[in-house]
Amino acid sequence: SLNTLRLLLKKDADKAEDYLLKLSDVLRFSTTSALNPAVDIADELKLCLTYLQMQKVRFAEMLHFSVPNEKLFSATGIVPVYSLQTLAENAIKHNAFSTESPLFIYIDYDEVSNTITVRNKLQRKQLLEGSTKIGLTNLAERYRLLGNETISISDNGEEFAVSIKILSVEQHPSY
Repeated sequence: SLNTLRLLLKKDADKAEDYLLKLSDVLRFSTTSALNPAVDIADELKLCLTYLQMQKVRFAEMLHFSVPNEKLFSATGIVPVYSLQTLAENAIKHNAFSTESPLFIYIDYDEVSNTITVRNKLQRKQLLEGSTKIGLTNLAERYRLLGNETISISDNGEEFAVSIKILSVEQHPSY
């Protein structure tokens, strides 16, 4: 993030200032929420979108993201801290993308099942070593500890998706 900011300062002061404000939001979230096992879905969604906006500055037209169901913005409940941000980061980390073949990340919401699905078209990087899946394993373990819940991972060869449940505060008084 600091390297991106340094480059922006040389190229575009307005973008650098916008990026710095977003970075300060991410850092503020980190200092106030990092020790909590769970956060309000609105706060986690805001963190995830701020993170994606920062990445958009970095990758420009190579990265696109959307929240197709606007009802997610008014959803209530809690999720493990950094859950959505981790899923967005994984999509960026594990996919190859360019201006000709951009990465699209969708953060969708199903009100009936009260789940959020982060999905993207698979554009696997040609890595020398495969993924350890530590991020998803940690997220699954945090869900198990927080609410005896599971996450759903889907990879049909063309699209990768992870679904997580929004937990109710009433069922999780430790929050």
